Amino acid sequence: MILVSGEALIDLFIGAPASAGFPAEAIAGGSPFNVAIGIGRLGRPAAFLSTLSDDVFGSFLADKLSQAGVSPAYLQRCPNYTTLSVVATDASGQPQYSFYAPNAADRALRPESLPAQLPPR
Repeated sequence: MILVSGEALIDLFIGAPASAGFPAEAIAGGSPFNVAIGIGRLGRPAAFLSTLSDDVFGSFLADKLSQAGVSPAYLQRCPNYTTLSVVATDASGQPQYSFYAPNAADRALRPESLPAQLPPR
């Protein structure tokens, strides 16, 4: 089994402003999260060691892992919010990034909450 650990977040892509507000699309993201998804899609045994929020985004991320065949054995859940990475483009088309992560779920994993036993090599 390949055990991947790290952040899982939501990339929130913001479109051009409209009269009612900004259109947006929320995509599951985070480099380690995407690595775990890729390993699972390749049919290799994989697990993801991280903390996901109990919020709607955390459930969305957990579902994406499950759909890719990634084991939830090392996932923990908590009430902290999911990190948001907001991506918008300026007038010249250059992306602008804003991260909303204070006290976020993917930063809540603590040494004392690590599993006593990890998967065999």
